[in-house]
Amino acid sequence: MKTQHLLVIIACTIVITFVSVVYTVNKQSTSDTTNMQERSVSKTFAEDCTVTYPATTMPIYQWLALGGKQVNASEALLVGQSIPMPKYLPAGYDVKKFAVSKDRVTVLASKLPINSSFTNIDFMYKDRGISIYFDHVPPDQKANEIRQPANQSEWKLIDINKEKGLGHEIIRSADPQDHGCSQAELFFYVGNDTRINLTGLMPLSELAKIASSF
Repeated sequence: MKTQHLLVIIACTIVITFVSVVYTVNKQSTSDTTNMQERSVSKTFAEDCTVTYPATTMPIYQWLALGGKQVNASEALLVGQSIPMPKYLPAGYDVKKFAVSKDRVTVLASKLPINSSFTNIDFMYKDRGISIYFDHVPPDQKANEIRQPANQSEWKLIDINKEKGLGHEIIRSADPQDHGCSQAELFFYVGNDTRINLTGLMPLSELAKIASSF
């Protein structure tokens, strides 16, 4: 009797151990698969993107000049006031260049030095730079802009700290053979008269993290 009882206990222990091992292996496998998928998405979300529209390639200095006069950080003023800088940028990115016009400050953040041989296409599609635009706008414009556009389903409202912004993910060509992409974009307001617009070939969530760091 004692022997039978012992055998039952041993059998139950073996079954429990087997089930536990199977569960652990399955859980680990699922976790590994999820992590691989996440790493894959983070690595390849824009790897194959090319210019989605006919574009003129020009040196970055000339392209930047279209946004105004190139200045250093201390001269990057909007209507006489200094502009805020993000406390967060994705790994490897640093603010590199500034340009100022009457009502706009343009800031470029890049992973590589921006020199005279660097083009606008290099910046946007190879280096995958981040463009940050500061615009001085009328006080009543915010209420008209930060809303869900009725006819543009790709745009959506994004929480930026206690405020709302409006943005969209990278827009890819509908043709699977065409790797053309438009950059993701997000704009929001700091106060009532300064609009910040972010663009880059990266997930909208990354732009939102930058926006939340101002």
